[in-house]
Amino acid sequence: MKSQIIDVLEILLGRRSAWRLGRSLYLKARADSPNVARLNGEESLQRQLLARFSAVQENLVVFDVGANIGDWTWFLLQEASRLNIEGRLEVHTFEPVPSTFMVLQKRISKHKLRSHVHLVSQALSNEDG
Repeated sequence: MKSQIIDVLEILLGRRSAWRLGRSLYLKARADSPNVARLNGEESLQRQLLARFSAVQENLVVFDVGANIGDWTWFLLQEASRLNIEGRLEVHTFEPVPSTFMVLQKRISKHKLRSHVHLVSQALSNEDG
């Protein structure tokens, strides 16, 4: 019965929306919050690290592994630009899902610091799978 309900929801909502609904229900059941960089401390950490980095004259190489659509990288680029350190920044993003990589690629191509970002359509792991 559960399987039939899920199949009907997928047909009615489409696969992507059904997945998002399922993910939301899963997080709610765990009393877990969504992974939002503004709320989970990632943006704050980036601000602090880039502020400290701006005081030295070294280059900074950053890896965004599992970049998804690039929210984390986008914020990093915005902060680097705000602190005027973009010339010393090099970002390598890794996203293995082809459709997600296309969104990431399109999005980063619109940023003024796009030349500082190397997009890689691969996963990083010590084994296949």
